[in-house]
Amino acid sequence: MTRITSDSQAEELLERCTRFKVSTDLSTFLSSVNKTLEEMRKQLSNAHFATAYEIDVFGMAQCRNYLSTVDCLACFDAGVTQIRRKCDATMDGAHFIYQGCFLRYGIYNFYKEITFESPVLVCSYNHSVAEPTAFNSTAQELLTEIAAATPKIKNYFAAAKRQAFSSGTAPTVYAAAQCLETISPSDCRNCLARVYTDLQTCLPQPGGSSVEPGCFLRYSDRSFFADSNITNITPYTGGGNT
Repeated sequence: MTRITSDSQAEELLERCTRFKVSTDLSTFLSSVNKTLEEMRKQLSNAHFATAYEIDVFGMAQCRNYLSTVDCLACFDAGVTQIRRKCDATMDGAHFIYQGCFLRYGIYNFYKEITFESPVLVCSYNHSVAEPTAFNSTAQELLTEIAAATPKIKNYFAAAKRQAFSSGTAPTVYAAAQCLETISPSDCRNCLARVYTDLQTCLPQPGGSSVEPGCFLRYSDRSFFADSNITNITPYTGGGNT
């Protein structure tokens, strides 16, 4: 059984500050940003998804469902720290995405946005996988199934692992997918289709993540979630092994 020690997974995937200055009263805007962030953190103490609104500021945050509350809040706090460090306070929004979470705020309602011009892709090149051919085919199979299953699952989240069949050392593939809870199943499906296509360019590297505003897809040859967080995706795919 795989056990994961505490890890906020706050590795950067995207850190984006808007380029537009606040057009309303700055002190009111900054107060609204602070209250929005505080409210989202409060919600994340009891859930993995949060939205908040305070006078002209919309906010949204989400942690991967396999993170503990402590790690979720640590990831969120790391994002807030980086926003304050890297974004000019006079700019009207920010969108920071990490392996373990994301947080975003802005002056308009972005709750149903699902795509960038192109997905954000990060591939892992820090080591080689055993049996790359077997790993590649198993990863493609698992990513296909988890991307198909997630839009059908409550809260749009799934995590799964699968051992490759090979004559040598059989590698294991770990994968997770997640969509915003504010979008429709069809938007979740379309978003994951985009990041799935993008993520193919990482294979057969040992890991990769692809994200859009509306979804997240990740695979690795090393576990990044505990076995207790594994989702049985078989009922949503019509077969296969999880």
